[in-house]
Amino acid sequence: MDYHLMVAFSVTGIRGAVMEAPKDSLTVLIRNESQKLTANFVNTCGTTMVAIGVLTPTINAIVTDPSTLSPLAVLGFSTFGVILHLWARTFLLDLEKAP
Repeated sequence: MDYHLMVAFSVTGIRGAVMEAPKDSLTVLIRNESQKLTANFVNTCGTTMVAIGVLTPTINAIVTDPSTLSPLAVLGFSTFGVILHLWARTFLLDLEKAP
């Protein structure tokens, strides 16, 4: 394995030495995890849009008055939720194979 020894020099001498994993694989793993967390966040926002904009008004219309349901609002929120989901999937396309 190719480990790098990181040493910080100062006027007074050596501050410390730290053994670290190879920068390439570590960087790839950190970037991949960041991409997955971002995709998860955006997908959760899309799911929330569907829950708020579609399920809540539909349940309210069933329980109370059906005339309160706005099809345009339901269509808008569901479309926005699907767009957020598809956008989240694009983050997963950028994942790299770890060396």
